[in-house]
Amino acid sequence: MVTGRKRARLEVVRDECLAGADQMDDSPPLQPAGLIPRDDGYTVWTRPWRTQIHVISVDYAIPEMYIQIPGWTSDEVIKLSLGILPWKVRLKLHQDFRCHAMVNLGADGAADLTFSDWETE
Repeated sequence: MVTGRKRARLEVVRDECLAGADQMDDSPPLQPAGLIPRDDGYTVWTRPWRTQIHVISVDYAIPEMYIQIPGWTSDEVIKLSLGILPWKVRLKLHQDFRCHAMVNLGADGAADLTFSDWETE
């Protein structure tokens, strides 16, 4: 139930909104947090999600590893530098190793992927 005081306040707020409508410009709307506009018109969702990382193989001589991200695409093999891993993860790496990391699963391609907060357990 709207009392007289509340009704008066609602009318004031409505009038303020209507008065501001003629002052609006034609600027584009703000992008939601996590969206980065790109030149081709598409956007890359940058919000990271905790997901499983499957290490296919590790090459310490290069040093690189090949991984799959089942939550992103299960068939694409991605090459990563071991330099992005924390030491606690590097020490446990082996073929067919599984761990978790925060990854932006909305990325369009492997080059757009970001990794952080690696977990081994």
